Amino acid sequence: MRVLGVNAVFHDPAAALVLDGEIFAAAEEERFSRRKHGKPPVAFSTWELPEQAARWCLAHAGVRPEELDAVAYSYDPALAPPTRDVVDAEWEGLRTLYVRRAPRFLATALPGLDRTRVRFVPHHVAHAASAFAAAGWDECAVLVLDGRGERASHLAGRVR
Repeated sequence: MRVLGVNAVFHDPAAALVLDGEIFAAAEEERFSRRKHGKPPVAFSTWELPEQAARWCLAHAGVRPEELDAVAYSYDPALAPPTRDVVDAEWEGLRTLYVRRAPRFLATALPGLDRTRVRFVPHHVAHAASAFAAAGWDECAVLVLDGRGERASHLAGRVR
C-alpha cells in the first residue's frame, strides 16, 4: 500500500509517504520554497499545495503518482461549517471550496495521479494518525490540541 499524506489547508504545508504502514519519507514545503511556514495562513492560500515536498517524497521512494493507492488530504470539507457565500467575512466558504477542489489541484501538480484516489481525512484524525505512526506502539492514547480544524480544536482517543 502506497499512501501520500498531504497537509495544505493552513500553514506549514507538508507531504509524507507511507509504504505498507511505515513512514518512508516526509518533508515540509518550507524546506524547498524557503518561505517561512510555507505560505501565509489565510483562506486564499489553501490552494497552495506542498508540490515540491510531495515530489521529493515520491522521488525518494521511486514511486510515480499513478502508483499511489491513495492520497490522504488532512482536512474534510464535509465537516466544515456550512456556508452559502464563498467570499463572506470569515473566508470559510472560500477555504472550503479550495479544499473540495484539492483532488483536481493535486492531479495537476502530480501528473499521472488519479484524482479519485484522493481521500479527505478529518484534520485532527490526520494529526493523531501521524503521531501514532511515528510512535511505534501497537496501541496508545492520543490527544491532539490544535489551533483549529474543520469545526473543533482538539481530539482525544485511543488508537489500535
